[in-house]
Amino acid sequence: MTHLLGRILISLFACGINLSVGAVSAWQPFEWVSARLFGQTEPHAAILLRIPYQGKTCLVQLDTGFHGITSGSSPAHLREAVDQWFDGAETGPIGEHMRCGSLGAGYFAGSTLAIDFKAQRLRRIGQTSAISSPAGEPLKLITVPDWDGFFPVVEVEFPPLGRIPVMIDTGAAAFGVALFEESDWQVITAQTSIATDTAARGQTRAQCQSTVESQPVSIGTQLSRELHLSHCIAADFKPPAGVRGVLGMKAFESDVLYLDFVKGQWHVSASDQSAPVL
Repeated sequence: MTHLLGRILISLFACGINLSVGAVSAWQPFEWVSARLFGQTEPHAAILLRIPYQGKTCLVQLDTGFHGITSGSSPAHLREAVDQWFDGAETGPIGEHMRCGSLGAGYFAGSTLAIDFKAQRLRRIGQTSAISSPAGEPLKLITVPDWDGFFPVVEVEFPPLGRIPVMIDTGAAAFGVALFEESDWQVITAQTSIATDTAARGQTRAQCQSTVESQPVSIGTQLSRELHLSHCIAADFKPPAGVRGVLGMKAFESDVLYLDFVKGQWHVSASDQSAPVL
């Protein structure tokens, strides 16, 4: 089941880096999907990949909050198509578009995912390429029984909750920090003004709330951002144990985010659109 916030949005529809060139795929473009949220259009609501697949164009959402590797009617075939896309293989003419599901963090097991948000591009870095700088922050990978992927988890800190573990979720790109627990959210709402919205989630509706003003949030030990805090309620969603929320992509909109699933580290560097494409 796709992560709660990712499904909500899709229904609305190198400093410190040591690269081994032979193991690095080319940069590949992605597209932003917009959505209406809290009374305004959010231009960066979800990350969409256009993957050539059997003569057609598969529209695939990059969703690190998705529990599996790939979703859709033929996940193994989709994974092969994604492999070829990252490797820059020639695919021939591309025909009609179709929705093909999601690409989860599990796809990048044993490698590093690099996302350049400002330049709207991403790439996969192989096993010999990882974050070698002391600036690398811990990245915990949480697995769930009977699921074939994992969730990347980091720590954030903000008053009055303090430091809590949250999932890095590209499927919730439009959010800052979204809290799972009602008790955590009640602590927040006691101190600030709240905006409310209702969003579609499949055949159901999810109640979402957000702080009107942004809040100072520390991510790891070296990154600080001003982000909105939010909370969504859906009766059929059960978050992974030990995770108290998600960190959306609002924190990284002008950065390159590296998620190293080899060493279990993450790192951010400034986007450099003039850098050579390896």
